[in-house]
Amino acid sequence: MKLSIVSSLRGGFYFPDMLSGDTFRERLASLKRLNFDCVEIWGKWLKEDIDSVVAALKAEKVPAGNICSGFRGNLLAADSEERMTCFQDFHDLLELAARVESAGLVFVPLFARRPQMPDMSPWMDPYEVEMGIFVDMMGKLTQRAEALGVKLLLEPVNRYETHLFNTLEDAARVIDTVGSDALRITADFFHMNLEEADIGASIRQYGHLIGHVHIVDSNRYLPGQGHTDFAPGITALKEVGYEGSLSLECFARGNPEEVLPKSVTFMKNLLEK
Repeated sequence: MKLSIVSSLRGGFYFPDMLSGDTFRERLASLKRLNFDCVEIWGKWLKEDIDSVVAALKAEKVPAGNICSGFRGNLLAADSEERMTCFQDFHDLLELAARVESAGLVFVPLFARRPQMPDMSPWMDPYEVEMGIFVDMMGKLTQRAEALGVKLLLEPVNRYETHLFNTLEDAARVIDTVGSDALRITADFFHMNLEEADIGASIRQYGHLIGHVHIVDSNRYLPGQGHTDFAPGITALKEVGYEGSLSLECFARGNPEEVLPKSVTFMKNLLEK
C-alpha cells in the first residue's frame, strides 16, 4: 500500500493543505521530504492548471494517486441544469484523471440528509427517483471511465452528512446494480468508524470492491490524533490484497510541520507490521 495525502492547486478546499509550499510543485517537494508515496489532487482548478500539474508531477517524480472531487453541484440535485453541469464536470475530471495517470475520481454523490427529488408516488418515492437517476448516470460515466482506464471511486459517508450511501454494503449494492468494474469504493476510516459495526469484517467482505482508502482518525484529525484502532482495518486490507493508496484527507491538531511527520511515522509503522 502507498501512503498519500490530499493537496490543492490554489488552496481553498474543505481540508486545509498541510503540505508546506506556495505552489503545487513546492508542496510535492514537501510531500517527498515527508516520505509520502503519492498525492491525491483536489480536483478544483485542475482543468485550468492541467499542464502545470502534469509538469510538476513529472519534475518531482511524484505519482498521482487519485483526483478528489472538484465538480460543481451534485449529480442528484433537484434542478436538472445543476445535475447536467455536474455530469459534465465528472466527464471532464475522468479525462483529467487519465491525463495525470491516476487511479480515478473520488466522489460523494450527495451531501444531504434527505432526498432532493420530488415524491412521485405511487410510481416512485424520492429515494427511488434518486437511485434511478444515479444508476443511469453511473452507467454512462462508467462507460467513459472504462474507455479511459480509470475508476469512479464512490465514497460512502456517515448518516449525518448524507442519507444515500453510508456503508460499504450500500456502495457494494449499487456497484452490483451498475455492473461495471470501473465503479469502485472509497473506504474512509472516519465514516466507517461511525457506520460499520466491524471495520475489519466489512473490509474483508467488500475488499474486492475497494479502489481507494481515506485514512482519518475518529475526530477527523490526523491518524494517531484520535482513538481509532487502525490495526484491524489495515490488517484486513492486507488480507484482501489491497495495493492502492491510503490517503490522509483530514485536519491537523497542531502545527502541520510538527505533527504531520509524526502521523507519517505512525502510519508507516502500522503498514510495516
